[in-house]
Amino acid sequence: MKVTIDITTIGDYLKLKMQERNKGVRDVALEIGMSPATVSRITTGHNFNLCWLIPLAKWCNLNPQELWDLLSKDSESPRN
Repeated sequence: MKVTIDITTIGDYLKLKMQERNKGVRDVALEIGMSPATVSRITTGHNFNLCWLIPLAKWCNLNPQELWDLLSKDSESPRN
């Protein structure tokens, strides 16, 4: 089974959560423990490292598996 990672999805989701909480990139970076540049790259879909999955999931109030499900999709049987 081939899994494709769509990093723009997590960036879009993070931006949505930031808007809901009225938080900026620097606020989120401080709360998660990342640099503002890293958070910015994630929100624009330019960078993602799996070691960030758990801190991002916690900040978004998600189980890491839920966040992984947003990131990955089974390319053999697309999800609806």
